[in-house]
Amino acid sequence: MRNMSRMDRRDFLAGAGGAATVVIAGAGIDGAWAQDDRAPLSPSALQRQLSTLEERARAAGLPEAPALRSERRARITQANAYLEGMPRLLELMERSELGLRSAEVGAGAAELLSRLHRQEYGWARTPGPGPDLRAAPTLDRLRAEYRRMFEACRVRPEFQGAVAHNVGRLRQSRARYERLGGEVQIPWYFIGIIHALEASFSFMGHLHNGDVLTRRTRNVPRNRPQVWLPPSDWESSAKDALDYDGFLGQSDWSLEAMLYRWEAYNGWGYRRTGRPPTPYLWSFSHHYSRGKYASDGRYDPQLKSQQCGAAVMLKELLSAGDVAQL
Repeated sequence: MRNMSRMDRRDFLAGAGGAATVVIAGAGIDGAWAQDDRAPLSPSALQRQLSTLEERARAAGLPEAPALRSERRARITQANAYLEGMPRLLELMERSELGLRSAEVGAGAAELLSRLHRQEYGWARTPGPGPDLRAAPTLDRLRAEYRRMFEACRVRPEFQGAVAHNVGRLRQSRARYERLGGEVQIPWYFIGIIHALEASFSFMGHLHNGDVLTRRTRNVPRNRPQVWLPPSDWESSAKDALDYDGFLGQSDWSLEAMLYRWEAYNGWGYRRTGRPPTPYLWSFSHHYSRGKYASDGRYDPQLKSQQCGAAVMLKELLSAGDVAQL
């Protein structure tokens, strides 16, 4: 059955113009990261595996990032697992690039981040035989709403740090997004925000869904890219993702069109059922407090998204002058 939280990414376009496991010697607990990335990851398991990777990074002589060294790390719980785990895993991946002895640390961190991302994302997209246009509103119908909500959008105080981290990540990789964007004629920030939400900023993961680059995607969309040179060609895989989802060749990159594409990309389930505004756009803002589709595809009114919404990231980039007026 199609997940109610999401329609196939190709659905709105019609209306709007590998291996199962990987073993990495010595990288993790019992010498392997072989868990199914769709299996539940408990807070204690995440903490244990993070600690193992961080210990291996120290053993390899990699210095800890000053920003993380100076922060008091919170105890990992179900409510903050992604917020706490994602930056630490990204930092481990970056540190692993500094030493020849630490490649397995980066690989293990990439696998764990992919699994954590899938758990936070909370869906398993089912491919369909064709577009589902039953509940897809038109862009013209939503333009005024998008503009009004975007202009009124404010970051919740408790998420100021998390939003700043996301925006910092976008700035850090801006040159890479710009190079790709120049080739495909897509704004760098649109690509960067997709990278944040679909792959947790991992350049060791496919832009399609965050699956690790050591193999073609195993989650929906499966076996992408069909033509590809693994394991480190992020750019060509990203082009395939942007093409697969119909973003290549688009000419309207107005604010409203981008918000429409992001919401359609994630699905119309929140609108279809009259629930709170989609966290894919508005999480960490005053427009959204709680309510999310869980990992089993069922809506949980008490569940809170731990990912920063696309509109929130764009609003912060715009306010800081990183993006020209839209």
